[in-house]
Amino acid sequence: MKRKNTSKSIRTKLTIVPLILIFIGVLAIGVASSYFSKANIISEMERNGYYIAGQFIERIQENKNSFEIVIEQAEDKVKSTNRVVASNEESVTNQYLFRLAQQLDVFEISITDAKGQIILSNLSNRIGILVEPDAASQAVLKGETNSYFDEIEYAVYMDASGNILAHND
Repeated sequence: MKRKNTSKSIRTKLTIVPLILIFIGVLAIGVASSYFSKANIISEMERNGYYIAGQFIERIQENKNSFEIVIEQAEDKVKSTNRVVASNEESVTNQYLFRLAQQLDVFEISITDAKGQIILSNLSNRIGILVEPDAASQAVLKGETNSYFDEIEYAVYMDASGNILAHND
């Protein structure tokens, strides 16, 4: 009887031990594979993050360059408008400035006297307004510079859903 138990025991050991070893081997391969996969994924994510950040910086630079070109073109448009007004200095009226602003697609054309009071404008509500003494445009009135350009303002108003309600052109 002891022999039967021994043979069963050997048969059991010959079956279970290799299965346990195979299980341990598969488990070790799974753990190692998981670790290396995780490390590779993290490394890839890091590289992609740097790439995306680099692309983002390039887009910002391109936008900055584009914005500078737009500003330069706007300033050229203002200078051209100034030249047109100056060339017709004798016949400038509020109505003329109104038509000119529409034709040139310019928001405001105003002319001041030596004290800085607006005497002619395409916007009737601006006539009579005095340029503030601390305004940067005072440098033109004082003869310190030939031209002055305000910052360009552009606003877009949106509702909570992201729909554009209004904007200024």
